[in-house]
Amino acid sequence: MRAKSTKQTPSGKSGNSAVAARKRVTKKAVKAAKKHTGLVIAIAVILVVIIAVGAILYFKVDKVHEAVDSLINRQETTSTAGGSEGSASEEISAPHLSGNGEDTTSTEIGSEGGTSEEPTPSQPTNDGEETTSTAGGSEENTVPHATTYGESDLSFHFLELGNNYTGDSTYIKAGDIDILIDAGSRQNSADAIASYVDRYCTDGKLEYVIATHAHQDHIAGFTNTNNRDGIFKRYECEVIIDFALTNATSGVYNNYVAAREEEVAAGAKHYTALECAKETNGAQKTYSLGEGMSMTILYQRFYEETSGDENNYSVCVLFNHGENYYLLTGDLEKEGEASLVKNNRLPEVQLFKAGHHGS
Repeated sequence: MRAKSTKQTPSGKSGNSAVAARKRVTKKAVKAAKKHTGLVIAIAVILVVIIAVGAILYFKVDKVHEAVDSLINRQETTSTAGGSEGSASEEISAPHLSGNGEDTTSTEIGSEGGTSEEPTPSQPTNDGEETTSTAGGSEENTVPHATTYGESDLSFHFLELGNNYTGDSTYIKAGDIDILIDAGSRQNSADAIASYVDRYCTDGKLEYVIATHAHQDHIAGFTNTNNRDGIFKRYECEVIIDFALTNATSGVYNNYVAAREEEVAAGAKHYTALECAKETNGAQKTYSLGEGMSMTILYQRFYEETSGDENNYSVCVLFNHGENYYLLTGDLEKEGEASLVKNNRLPEVQLFKAGHHGS
C-alpha cells in the first residue's frame, strides 16, 4: 500500500494564501479602527474638558462681575440720594420751587438744569437714627433731601428723613400754601422735616396737615416728648385731616392723639376724611389752594367700614392744577384701591404715589 502524499496541490496553496491575506487585511482594519476610535475618544475627552473649564471660568467671571457690581452699588448708595447711610445726597427738584428766594439744591424736571450735591455727613446713633455732629460736639438730625415733582406753582417733595426708619412724609408747596402729609417713623423725624420745610415755609404756618393712617411710620413725627417738639407744636396748623377709623392702641397713636388735641385747643380745625368726603361738621370735600389749584379728599369705603388691615383706613387725596392731577393714597391696600376706583371718577394723573411709600 502506498503512503498518502502530503504534497499540496497548486489550488490548495492559492486558497491558503487568500485566507492569510484576508486575515492580514482584517487585522490591519481592526488596528486602524482601534487607532481611530482611540483618537475620537481622545478628541471627545478634550472637548469635554475644554467645555467644563470654560463653564467654570464663565461662572467665576460672572461671580466676579456680580461682586464688582455689588461693590459699585454700595458705593453709589453711600454717595447719592436714597440711602440713609450716605454722606452726601442728591435732590431732584422742579423749577422755581423756593418761595423765599433761597438757592436750593436741585435738578429741574422737565426743564434745563444742573445737578448739585448737598453734603450730609452722618453717623448712626444707638437707636439706628442718623445724626450730624456739629462743631460744638452736639448732635442733630441729618438735614434731609427730597425727590421733588411738579410745577412752579404746585410741587411735591417726597422726603428722606435721615434715619434708618425713614417712614413716609410728603411736603407740598401750592403757591403760598404749605401742606404736610404724614411725618415719618420716629419722633425725631420732626427735626428733619422741619429743617426741609423751613426752606419753603417762611411764616411758620402749615395750612393743611394730613395724617393718612395710624401706623407709626406715618405719625411718629407729629408727637411730642419732653426733649423735642413734634410737627403740631413746631408749626401753626390751621386744618388737620386724618383717618376716620383705626384699630391702633399703641403708645405712638395715643401720643399722636394727645398732640393733635393740643393743637386743636390752640385753634386748629380737625376733620376726619369721612367728614371731608361727606362735607359734614364744617368740613369740605375740596379745598381751594389758589388760582386753578385744589385739594380733594376722595371717598373710599374704609372711612366708615372696619378692616383687619390698618392700611385700608388711609386718607386718599387728589390735587388738581389746571389740567394736571396728582393722586396720593397713603398705604391703601388692594381692597381700598378697588373701593377708591368704584366710588370716584378718577382722572388720568401726572403723578400717582402708590401705597407703602410709593413702593
